[in-house]
Amino acid sequence: MRIRQFLLFAFIPLIAIAVAARQLYLSKTDTLSTWKGGGMGMFASADSTETRFLRIWMGPPGGEEHVIDGLTNIQRKINSEGLWYPSRARFEPLARSLKTSNFRGLGTGLPIMKADPTGKELSQTGRTLRLLKATGPRPSTDPLGWGVRIEYWRMRYDPTTRRAKLQLIETYNYPADDS
Repeated sequence: MRIRQFLLFAFIPLIAIAVAARQLYLSKTDTLSTWKGGGMGMFASADSTETRFLRIWMGPPGGEEHVIDGLTNIQRKINSEGLWYPSRARFEPLARSLKTSNFRGLGTGLPIMKADPTGKELSQTGRTLRLLKATGPRPSTDPLGWGVRIEYWRMRYDPTTRRAKLQLIETYNYPADDS
């Protein structure tokens, strides 16, 4: 009986150490948030889902892409879960859901501006950007046939400039015929 208790009490801390070591390893070598799993990194870092976000673009093959600015509740949940440990596979359900969604345009197209090399003067490009909001499932008899591009961004603190800056980490493309 004592041997069983000893093994049980020795085994549980070993499992906890193994889980913690894996979390630390993945947060340092991959895109796992240090907040995932409630490790000590959650107190010592600003790397949570509030500092990670997606920019989602959709459009027909070879056509103009549109920004997806609103998701359904299910899509927001998939997005949120994927941000804890971003990868192509984790965002694939979101892309599939978007490919089978109905959309509503949010106002008229926004003009796309470009800055001069100094970043001070803006001029119009003559192009506009259309914002779309997903409103729910699309009938299977009416396929959209659009591809999805998901950009994973992270906000980081730059100690040299003492400012936060946005950084594009990865871009995932899901072609139209890949539903």
